[in-house]
Amino acid sequence: VDPADRSTVIVPQNNPRVLIVGDDDGGDAADIAISKSVDKNTAQKGEKLTYTLTALNTGGKLARGVVVSDKLPQGVTFVPGESDGNLQYDTASRTLTWTGDVAAYGRQTITVTVEVDVA
Repeated sequence: VDPADRSTVIVPQNNPRVLIVGDDDGGDAADIAISKSVDKNTAQKGEKLTYTLTALNTGGKLARGVVVSDKLPQGVTFVPGESDGNLQYDTASRTLTWTGDVAAYGRQTITVTVEVDVA
């Protein structure tokens, strides 16, 4: 919480994790880099935030079965109808998981919408 304004939540940016299950044979290996951004640095109770996770394959192979996981911070609630439809959400651990393929030299963008629920 912003000390100057108790109604404002500072949005933390934790680090998402990535796991590559397999890649195509031949050529350069798949190499996944992950980044995360948020559309606002602060938000108030009731406002929505959109996190964007990007999995970038800098390698010359299709990356199959890439698993991107990210734990939501306390103080926000996942909004499934406004997030990437391919996401799975575990409410107990507050963890989002996306699984899919990322083309050679391609990128996969994953959007996550949350609502701020603390004052």
